[in-house]
Amino acid sequence: MRAFFTLPVLAAVVAAAPRPQDIDLDQVEQAADPVLVTPPVDVVSQVVNVAAVTEQAAAASAAVYADPAFNDGSSSKKRGVVARDESPCAKQPKGSGPVATPDTVEAFLALDKLSAMSTTATAPYGYTEVFVNKQASLSASMYKGLTTLTSYDVPKCQSLCDADSDCVAFNMYAERDPTLKPDATKCPIPASLTNYKCTLWGAPVSAEQATNFGETRASFKVVITASNAYNKNANPPSINGFTGPSGYGGAINAPLDSNGKDTFMGSKFFPFSQEQGFTMQSCTSACTAQTDYNKNHPNKDGTWKTCAFVNGYVLSKNGVPQGLYCSMYTQVWAASYATNYGQYRGTARYTVSYSYGYTLAPVSSKDPNDRLCHAQKKRSPSSMCFDNHLKHDTSVTPMYAQPGSFAACAAKCNHDENCWGWAIDQEGTTCAFYSQSGREMVDEYDALYDGNGQPIYNSDLDFYDSACFNDLGRGCNQQQR
Repeated sequence: MRAFFTLPVLAAVVAAAPRPQDIDLDQVEQAADPVLVTPPVDVVSQVVNVAAVTEQAAAASAAVYADPAFNDGSSSKKRGVVARDESPCAKQPKGSGPVATPDTVEAFLALDKLSAMSTTATAPYGYTEVFVNKQASLSASMYKGLTTLTSYDVPKCQSLCDADSDCVAFNMYAERDPTLKPDATKCPIPASLTNYKCTLWGAPVSAEQATNFGETRASFKVVITASNAYNKNANPPSINGFTGPSGYGGAINAPLDSNGKDTFMGSKFFPFSQEQGFTMQSCTSACTAQTDYNKNHPNKDGTWKTCAFVNGYVLSKNGVPQGLYCSMYTQVWAASYATNYGQYRGTARYTVSYSYGYTLAPVSSKDPNDRLCHAQKKRSPSSMCFDNHLKHDTSVTPMYAQPGSFAACAAKCNHDENCWGWAIDQEGTTCAFYSQSGREMVDEYDALYDGNGQPIYNSDLDFYDSACFNDLGRGCNQQQR
């Protein structure tokens, strides 16, 4: 009798057990390799322009439209490099650290002073130590720039990272550099100096990425020591149109729903590069774009699947971060289902980290009649119909972004019941969509400025209120053709 009652119970447990959404390693391995950047050794400071969050989100949307997810069972520009004399044997900027005696590579790497600076440094609050006192610096993805400091100052390097909203990791190290620009004939091995360098990164880093051991310039050997790296612990930002983020220990392994249906919709993988960092807006934009694609390509019965939840995380191969992996679902799953910590393929080990979930927000409770032209008289104080711009340092994030023209983006906003404002870049090729109206942007977020008489930054977006357009995306005062 006991066996008779036990079997149905076991069957119920098996049916309810999570069915793994295996990481699509075919998709990962077919994608481009992550772009790893090695900071230059012959500059004092450098700022690197990487793709903006809206550009990364738009690229994610475009990737979905080009290759939708299925469940089948702007180049960077370097700027800010300090000008220097490029002639042979030109004097190099003065260093700040101790110089070894004798002046050799071996003596430099053995300097106790530098080693002590590294090992006594503590991880800044809000950061996790990645490695300490390595004799190599990072070659990693989403390189954001370099600053030469006047001392071995981990807190200063941290403050530079904190000042950049897209920085998620930094590397502090000492570097043996030449006092003169080496020349193979005139000064092949000049005396050395020691620089303290701080590099910033827009994607999480790992100890396996400490592979920059220096270089040889003429016959002078540049080497590195006292290298410490730290990852930021802060959660990614909230995103317009979604609730979250919710942090997880692994990737979601969802069971079938209560009706025995599979809620997993598929996944998209975005390799890290100078155009793609640890940007969760890429995942939410992919989620929104997937729903839009499904709506325009419904099933035979007219139904389609809506992406209601997306789980994004960093996927690493043998410890080296490869990119951002986004899994999409038709319903929300709790942290208790985040049980996929990685997989093996042959001898390669793929692991999951920085896993977060975002849930599609409920439909706006605002009056939809306030969104189009006929409501302008009622909303005239809040209409933002021309010459308004998003501040370049605003904390307001879009629901999603995608490529498109002015007219196409206006129409897209007015057909999305959650969209109350949209913005377009100066080139008129990429749009971002917001759940806030123009008046909310001004009164609640101080996110807009009037372009009349004020300088407009090239990176700023032109903002438009949804009340300024009809349902075809035409301006309210624009004649029908």
